[in-house]
Amino acid sequence: MEEIEKYLNMYENQIELNHRYASFDFCYNYFSSYKGNLVGENLQTSCMQLWSYLASWGMLRGSSQLLQCSPASLKPIIQYINDNPDYEIDLTDSEYSQKVLDLYTAIDSIIEDIFIERLKNDKSQDVQKERKTLVTKIILGVYACCPAFDVNFCKTFHISTTGPLTDKDIKAIVDFYDKHQSFFINYKKRQTLCFDESNNFSCPYSIAKLIDMYGFMAGLKKDK
Repeated sequence: MEEIEKYLNMYENQIELNHRYASFDFCYNYFSSYKGNLVGENLQTSCMQLWSYLASWGMLRGSSQLLQCSPASLKPIIQYINDNPDYEIDLTDSEYSQKVLDLYTAIDSIIEDIFIERLKNDKSQDVQKERKTLVTKIILGVYACCPAFDVNFCKTFHISTTGPLTDKDIKAIVDFYDKHQSFFINYKKRQTLCFDESNNFSCPYSIAKLIDMYGFMAGLKKDK
């Protein structure tokens, strides 16, 4: 438990309003506050908010499929999120695994439609690795109910970065939570940062986000 707290502190000691890590906070606060009201006059802002978060978290690198698109390509994803505003998917829920898998499958299907021509002609490992990471990063930034399965996180939990999200992947997260449940229940969750400091709307970090922070920082440390 000391190791978990050490890595959470490492993350929290770095984050401030101008640090890239704050992009998660801005994104999660936005989608929580505009729940069910993401389209219409807010559609462009919704696309740009998700786009900027994904960019900050590495999804617009040179090899990225998303780099060949514009923020407008996210319109179908925003529409899906708007139509499915039930963000209350909790690790303690007995149906947690199935709910996350259903959410993953739905967003992954939209991603495939967006990239269908590119994916049809490029079945490389890099594309498939990116896809799993991209979908889980979207789920984390919007719903904060599942960690982002990027290289650093997967390294910590000994999970494959390729292929779709599986029940086995989610079980690794649930088992980790169950093993350290008392720590996460008692851990004082910090509030997300507000983009506009005069705005008092701020969500607390979810347990899934805390696990994501731990896995990301521990994996980053292993690289060094």
